Amino acid sequence: MAHGAGQGGQAGADPADRHRPVPAGRHSPTTGYRFEANADYFAGKPQVRELRMPIIKDPTATFTALRSGEIDAADRPLPPELVDQFSRDYQIKVIKTSALRFPELVLNFDRAPFDRPRPRRALSLAINRQQMLDVVALDKGRAATKGYPHPDAPFADPTLNTPYNPGEARALLDQLGFTDSGGDGVRDTPTGPMRFSIAVDGALPVDVRAAQLVEEDLRAVGIAAEVRPVDGGSLAALNTSRDFDLRLDTITAHGVADPDQFVMSHRSGYLWRSPSLPYPAWDALFAQWKAAGTLQQRAPILRQMQQLFNNQPTAIPLYYPDEYWAVRAGRYSGWVESPGYGIVHKWSLLPAQVGRQADAVVVR
Repeated sequence: MAHGAGQGGQAGADPADRHRPVPAGRHSPTTGYRFEANADYFAGKPQVRELRMPIIKDPTATFTALRSGEIDAADRPLPPELVDQFSRDYQIKVIKTSALRFPELVLNFDRAPFDRPRPRRALSLAINRQQMLDVVALDKGRAATKGYPHPDAPFADPTLNTPYNPGEARALLDQLGFTDSGGDGVRDTPTGPMRFSIAVDGALPVDVRAAQLVEEDLRAVGIAAEVRPVDGGSLAALNTSRDFDLRLDTITAHGVADPDQFVMSHRSGYLWRSPSLPYPAWDALFAQWKAAGTLQQRAPILRQMQQLFNNQPTAIPLYYPDEYWAVRAGRYSGWVESPGYGIVHKWSLLPAQVGRQADAVVVR
């Protein structure tokens, strides 16, 4: 069974390379990986004898390979524009899963003016999330009006609200003194004009289109933001180098469905860098959270943290997508969803009850 290469800046390969044999248990940086099943695996006997994983960097090529039968599954969800088309193909099975990921606009809080709460709030108010859902996701999902984390996360505050209000965004920027002093349509700040770049993976057309809509929304409130496509590896490296203004990327289930990770992301440098960067309101809540002895005691503190974050976000959810996966019909029937991770995960090729039991333990 073959899989298409997935997300995360994997190396590309010429299509012809995908057919060159790779010895079992070995890998090639241009061809991919080939594995033979370990019948004595502790969690259960794998349901396939062999797994071949060709490296296909380009998403379009991945789904072309799937439709032609060159691969049996892909380790990335279907883009929204292919869902209906693949659903009509009798040779393809489309599986809808519970998504716990979303695209987000990440603001570099190490750079002015995003090191201040009110400019970050202004950006959040300026983004039309319903338009983002309609245009980019083709209405397959929900508008991200509930902010961060994912609204289906078990700890999410159901009262969260992140509205679209460009008038309030303009008023807030005016109050800050960020006005268009030069008459060029771009507001000026004490550190210079509000001209920024949006880094985005250029190989992902859906993300590029989302970045373009962000650009349009920000222009309407006097902020110039130029879309800057980069390769996936370079985009991932920006999280460490911090050499960006705005970055459009996808946050996955671990980041937005795990309450501890939400808290720790404020200390790791992803959502903030506490305690080295001053954030008194957050630090006070963190001290309460740490002192709480039970999950029940932490729950109301987590809700306060979410309210604080979404009022001055360093990462802005753009939409909550529905998630669809496509596989070749009749090739393998053991696909089992792991909530938030789709159908391609560590339980994928094991007996179905193994994954179900593991997820049941996590839920409890």
